[in-house]
Amino acid sequence: LLGDLYDFRFYQHLPCEISNKTLAFLAAYPPETKDQLIDCYGFGAKMYEKCGERFLEFFKNRNDQ
Repeated sequence: LLGDLYDFRFYQHLPCEISNKTLAFLAAYPPETKDQLIDCYGFGAKMYEKCGERFLEFFKNRNDQ
């Protein structure tokens, strides 16, 4: 999952900077809702406004596979 998140961050050209530590947290505790994502280490409301929906879509698509 962490490798997929690194690829997602690189290839999606996100309008925000996500640290490796934040990606590791997301890989360990994949969020399912907006509130869960905002509560993740290194994310927050401002980051969510920039790219949060794209991350939730990433996790939703991953769960659907």
